[in-house]
Amino acid sequence: MQRLRGYLSTWELQQRYKTCSDPVEAKRWYLLWQVSRAETVKEVALQMDIDYDYALSIVRKYNRCGPSILKDNRKLTWRSRRALRQEIEQNRPDIFND
Repeated sequence: MQRLRGYLSTWELQQRYKTCSDPVEAKRWYLLWQVSRAETVKEVALQMDIDYDYALSIVRKYNRCGPSILKDNRKLTWRSRRALRQEIEQNRPDIFND
């Protein structure tokens, strides 16, 4: 069973989902919100009718890189993508020292 890292609380994930205007990002926030409510990734994927591997990849990316990874990068310019990558690299926790 995949658990979420403590970047955001369940309430904060719910608020991000409710206030998100981009449908792709909103779906990702909803997935994380449901997983944070102690449901398994497989149950949430079935409920949302999405591929389990896709759902698991979103949870793993969130755990590895934090909330900024949920942005829909398809709409970003190459400069914005580069800045986002740098931000993620700077804020990435050291997974070997946890």
